[in-house]
Amino acid sequence: ETKDDFVTAARTTHMKYEGYDYLARIITPVTADVAIVNARARLRVRTGDEREEVVVQFLMVWKKEDGAWHFVSHQSSRLPATVKPWAVAT
Repeated sequence: ETKDDFVTAARTTHMKYEGYDYLARIITPVTADVAIVNARARLRVRTGDEREEVVVQFLMVWKKEDGAWHFVSHQSSRLPATVKPWAVAT
């Protein structure tokens, strides 16, 4: 999927997200007002009559302003469907 394909699908609501399941999720507080979320998820999407599962890895930045958390930034990449959750060091 190219960037143009993604933007077109998002603008035309051609692709509908039906649900998701996290494969892994790590929330890292950077400060009291900033947190980073690094995650992998399996998305269930529908395009017209076709349904498929897509695995993505993403990074999100959240910032707390006036007592509420706000979504600041997002980056995601599609992964092979066979990808496994990563091991988390403790």
